[in-house]
Amino acid sequence: FYQQAMAAASGLAEVTVKGLDPDSRAVVVNVHPKCTLLDVKQAVGDALDRPEVMELGRFVMMTPNEEVKDLLDTQKLGPRRNLLLEGIPLFPKSEERPAWTVENFNPKDEECLLETPRSIKAC
Repeated sequence: FYQQAMAAASGLAEVTVKGLDPDSRAVVVNVHPKCTLLDVKQAVGDALDRPEVMELGRFVMMTPNEEVKDLLDTQKLGPRRNLLLEGIPLFPKSEERPAWTVENFNPKDEECLLETPRSIKAC
């Protein structure tokens, strides 16, 4: 509620973006009410630190007969405050870890995966 009040006070619209999967995570962004869907997509990419949202993501809508219809990026946001985004998962990028080497290998680390027969034999 606080976030909605702050968005309203600043003249911005709070838009909730979800994936098509009912269990998908929602991303809330604040944008100008007269912006385009492309601007909303940019805000989602910025919020998740995922620039690939611009290329891979596409806004869609569900029709009453459960068909998925694409929305053009050039469309204005208008009164929409809940959008569906398809084509990319809505979570931040995971930090890439360096490959395991003999120097940084910790046999007690539960996240360390042994993937080759040679490394399994060594244990």
